[in-house]
Amino acid sequence: MSSPDLAKAIAAGDAGALPEDALASWATSQRWFSSKSRRVSEFRVLDLVNLESEDPVVAIVVAEARFDSGTHELYQVPIAVRPRSSGWAPA
Repeated sequence: MSSPDLAKAIAAGDAGALPEDALASWATSQRWFSSKSRRVSEFRVLDLVNLESEDPVVAIVVAEARFDSGTHELYQVPIAVRPRSSGWAPA
């Protein structure tokens, strides 16, 4: 999904539009991710709360990391999306 389409989907509150694999890869590599030594068996977006519908689109994502042991952790992750045409770098 391209950034303008992703921004539009997030602005509409569509949590299913988020690329869970990319979010999981990024989140599990962050310093604040508390279970780096455990294997994440599933990472999914549970909810999305839209904070700003204009460019940049801003939201809070509630995500769940599930582990092989059957336990899980919840994370609140702020995100912002805008098209590259807005002049921002791809990162």
